[in-house]
Amino acid sequence: MAGNRRNLVTLSLSVLLFVAFVEKSPPVALAYGRFKHRMAPIPFPNVTNPDPPEPWTCDISSGAWSLSTNLPLYTGLTCPYIRSGHNCQRAGRSDMSYQKLRWRPWGCKVVQLTPQRLLNLFRNKTVVVFGDSVSKDLSTSIKCALNAANPNWTRFKLAGGTTRVWGEKMDPHNIRLASLFSSHLNNIGLLSDALQPPSVPGSGKRKQSAAAAAAAGALEAETAAETAAGGAVSTESAIARAIAMSAAADAAWPRVSTAVAVAAAAAAADEEAAVAVAATVGEAKAGKKKPSIVSPQAQQQARRIYLDQIDPKIKDLLPKADIVIFQATNWWYASDNQWFLGGQQQKITRNAAYAIGLKTLKNYVESSGFAGKAVVMGVSPSHYIVPEAGMKEGKCDVNHPMTWNQTQEVRRMDSRSFEMRKVQLQVLKGSKLRYVDVLPMSFWRPDGHLSKWTTPGGNTGKHDCLHWCEAGVTDSWLEMLYNTLL
Repeated sequence: MAGNRRNLVTLSLSVLLFVAFVEKSPPVALAYGRFKHRMAPIPFPNVTNPDPPEPWTCDISSGAWSLSTNLPLYTGLTCPYIRSGHNCQRAGRSDMSYQKLRWRPWGCKVVQLTPQRLLNLFRNKTVVVFGDSVSKDLSTSIKCALNAANPNWTRFKLAGGTTRVWGEKMDPHNIRLASLFSSHLNNIGLLSDALQPPSVPGSGKRKQSAAAAAAAGALEAETAAETAAGGAVSTESAIARAIAMSAAADAAWPRVSTAVAVAAAAAAADEEAAVAVAATVGEAKAGKKKPSIVSPQAQQQARRIYLDQIDPKIKDLLPKADIVIFQATNWWYASDNQWFLGGQQQKITRNAAYAIGLKTLKNYVESSGFAGKAVVMGVSPSHYIVPEAGMKEGKCDVNHPMTWNQTQEVRRMDSRSFEMRKVQLQVLKGSKLRYVDVLPMSFWRPDGHLSKWTTPGGNTGKHDCLHWCEAGVTDSWLEMLYNTLL
């Protein structure tokens, strides 16, 4: 046994061995899916002695990154569904080790993920991913892995309640995949009257202005063009573009602030759409090429988080899903979040607010009669390290995982991620929701981020050390998710 385990974690010249982090919590065994997670003090073997201590209980947060000859499952050149600005390989990144590292948790019998195995698991199922922009990294990994098994996709509309979203369907296996942006997974407050957008075809609400009609026509043409090119156009993004195009000319919109428009786009679509709306509305108001100044009142109205209410989109689409995946922690860090309970603002800490919000989600899913499988993905870390002159946050332009000493320094800089993880472990203990603890495994991997490779040639002054190159770290997340769902 010891020999086999030693072979699994043998060090190579290009890969460092890593182990999980010490938590100051008392030992607590948590069983989620196939894996057991522990919050317990864990001894750290020397990197030259890769064997974990005996006996070792299966814990996916404790293990090692090692080179795998079976990775990547796909590449930036073979998957056409990787978002613009997220394809490090096409942008010119030449080192490929970040695509070939596989997380191997100690003491766990992990079924190795292959595209065909993922296809078999998802056959005849509707998979819906809710979360922030990092969750889209995961949904892209899912689609690219499936695409490697069968590149036969068509569009389909997933509808429930007032929510409509375009997803992708794989024939003939009847796999349906949809991804929706939800910043907190809880309901966020918006100005209801001011946020009524100019109507689009089939909405049946409000008389359509000439500008809105023209915008809708342009939207249809753009959507058709993207579809013909093989791209995926979600209903949420389409609505956001319709708002953006019509806002500049529609007389109904002068009273809408930039902040509220951004919040509307974020609630309905994604952060990229929100930025587009901000620019469009800002230019229309200010008559120049930059967003207008946002009033404090608009900021306050747009950042209300109702901790005792889940995102209505989750209510609408949960009954339509067989597998639902939640991942959203990054927007909880925003300094202007305002926490509301029972309609009243609460003066509580971020961690306390997150615990209430996550418990609201857990309680709703468990009491809703949902018969499928629900999974919460853990915290995704950022690695804004080594700040330089003129850089506010730092950079992550490295081509190898961190050493132990580096992780301790970065962990001190990003202690909030581990605080959020502790909340997840506590709230989800004993829950029917399965949990995939991705923070410890991901924290070693600053080399997996987009870094400067968001533009061709890496010619950018700002690094993205939050989102991930694809293929890469998120494929190990996917393997842990796959095993959790078995």
